[in-house]
Amino acid sequence: MNKIMSMFGPNVRFWITHPNYDQGPCKITLRPNKTFTVSCGGETEEGWSRTTENYYYDARRRVIVAEFINDGVDCDGRLTRYVTCECRLADLHIRPMFVGWKPNPKNPGGMQIEVYDCTILLPDWDKVDSHQRDYAAEAMGY
Repeated sequence: MNKIMSMFGPNVRFWITHPNYDQGPCKITLRPNKTFTVSCGGETEEGWSRTTENYYYDARRRVIVAEFINDGVDCDGRLTRYVTCECRLADLHIRPMFVGWKPNPKNPGGMQIEVYDCTILLPDWDKVDSHQRDYAAEAMGY
């Protein structure tokens, strides 16, 4: 049995930050060659927005593929952004989760210090693709 597979078992569990950030982090479990989707959105003062995250466990390649989609309409029209990332199974628990800022006692009123929660380790994603679709620009022939 492969060392990575024996370390993680047939399923993989890892933390994500929910698109609705006030919900906090979520721990998800993916089965081999299955997809998990989380999405949130709604009306905004200028239109609407939706964030969707798809996580796919590519067991043959031993990676998690994540697709992040931000879609919405504002005063400039509709814009959809896509980002695809990958993370090796061995890198699923690497990055401490950012939780906020605190004042810097060495520089009062200046730059603040980033605060991380080291009990929640997030994947170390590598961006493999990104693109966007600007519907208003398309309509104008760009």
